[in-house]
Order: sequence, then structure tokens, then C-alpha cells
Amino acid sequence: MSYDLSFSREEVETLYYSLAQAEMMWRRRSHNPAIDSESTYAESPEEFEVTCRAEMKRYRMMQKQLEARLPVGFWDGVE
Repeated sequence: MSYDLSFSREEVETLYYSLAQAEMMWRRRSHNPAIDSESTYAESPEEFEVTCRAEMKRYRMMQKQLEARLPVGFWDGVE
């Protein structure tokens, strides 16, 4: 299913960088499973690592998909 949404340039940039931050958050969690010591995850450390890697991939793929849909030259002149 596809949605036609309109975002300002600032909103697109925020979304793009938020996806990168989400990927980094899952990477950090994968290196420190104790972060979730009080969570409801009932996973072994190995399963937790698989979950983290799947989430990292999911956010990276979303970021790539967003970038592929941006018009040519979108990032030109962005500091």
C-alpha cells in the first residue's frame, strides 16, 4: 500500500536522520543487552541479537527507500 504524503524539506530531513538514529539505537542495544534487563523481552541473548540486527536492517532499508524517492539534487546546498 502506498500513501501520498506531503512533507516540508525540514520534515524530510528530520525523518531521514531519525531513521539513522533509530538504526544506531538498535546497534547500541545489540552491544549492551543489559539495557533491556527490565523489559518484557523473553529472549535469549542470541535471540536478542537477531532482533536487534533485524531492526537495524529495517531502519536502514527505510532510510534507503526514502533517499531513493527524493528528487535529484535534494541534498545540494544542504549544510
